[in-house]
Amino acid sequence: MKYLRFTIVLIAALFLTASCLEDEGDQDKIEEIILNVSAETSFYYDLFDAKRENPIEGILIQERGSNHWECVHFQEIDGFTYEKGYDYELLVEKTTLANPPQDGSNVRYSLIKIIEKRMRYID
Repeated sequence: MKYLRFTIVLIAALFLTASCLEDEGDQDKIEEIILNVSAETSFYYDLFDAKRENPIEGILIQERGSNHWECVHFQEIDGFTYEKGYDYELLVEKTTLANPPQDGSNVRYSLIKIIEKRMRYID
């Protein structure tokens, strides 16, 4: 009986200890990436605009190696000031948040440097 009680207490202690350890999945993922910013702007809708009645103008961004362009707020890239009519190639720090806010993005961008800025004429 003593052996069984000791085993149960030991197992319970192991579970409690394991649950208190920091899970690696709960840490933000930080990486440096190349981000393209288009000379053209587009529109997106706020998360709470279910009827899609109020379009918001934003910049088009694309991670190097991706075919997908995403429209985001003009101030989405911390430290970057967008000028319409210019294509940009940026080196940014991309932080993927382990615990993002419920009403926001799970990704944050911070400008490291502008690699290239090219004027493009838009019709």
